[in-house]
Amino acid sequence: MTVQGTENLIRKVIVRFRYRAGKNGQLFPQRSWISGLLIASSRRLILASGPFMRILPFSSILSIEDGETFPLTEEGAARMIPLVHTCGLDAYLTLIGVTPSVRIRLTEELYELLCSFHGGYQLLEDDKETPVTFHSDPDGILLRRNGRDLYMITPSMLKGKEIHTDERRGIMHLHLDRGVTIASSFPGIKWLEMFINHYMKKRTLPLEERYLKVLTYLSEHPSSTCALTANLGLMAIEASTILNEMVFLEWVELNHYSKLYTLTERGSKVLAHHRESDS
Repeated sequence: MTVQGTENLIRKVIVRFRYRAGKNGQLFPQRSWISGLLIASSRRLILASGPFMRILPFSSILSIEDGETFPLTEEGAARMIPLVHTCGLDAYLTLIGVTPSVRIRLTEELYELLCSFHGGYQLLEDDKETPVTFHSDPDGILLRRNGRDLYMITPSMLKGKEIHTDERRGIMHLHLDRGVTIASSFPGIKWLEMFINHYMKKRTLPLEERYLKVLTYLSEHPSSTCALTANLGLMAIEASTILNEMVFLEWVELNHYSKLYTLTERGSKVLAHHRESDS
């Protein structure tokens, strides 16, 4: 597809959160996919789905990820909806929205809201506590102190390193080129650990290669998200993200009874095209 202009571009935002679709944590299978509109306020996210409003406290957020921007036809634009795929008590929400100027900043604003809410973060240096905030950056995660850039956490810095956390004390130790210790006055250390882990590891393969791996596997084995993660070495959020996008692009479809994904005719053509290109 060719890009006609920014009005035909969409941006995807994937949010992973704790989600209870029924009483006592029971999930209703018929609600494993729902559509709606995501609204962000200063302390919570609201998923409006038909006549229902689902309030998502920021304390339930596990991770948030900015997707790629890609061109969209007018026919596709008319079908833009967010998708929610539940897995256990976790849920993955793909928000798809047009990107005139107000929407372009949506992901950045969500990051800012999430980080500021979980805030109360303190950087511990020489037994001194200094308030810091976390911000998304194309190169990694940025720590700021008093509004000034202080420290960048990049994927290469975390390669082969471990993150140690003590949830009871609300302390995280990052063993990078120098020790970085963070304390929190909110119960946000666990969230921050998961956020950093996911943020740094989510793109271990080029996007196209990951898509082709999933397409190839599904061409031979109708599969669930769990089977994909087990057989292709993808993280659950990574597999769910790819499948959400492929469902939207009509490359794969989900059988709501078996909960298995299969290739559509369009997906088979995409895979065949890539195979021809490689030969």
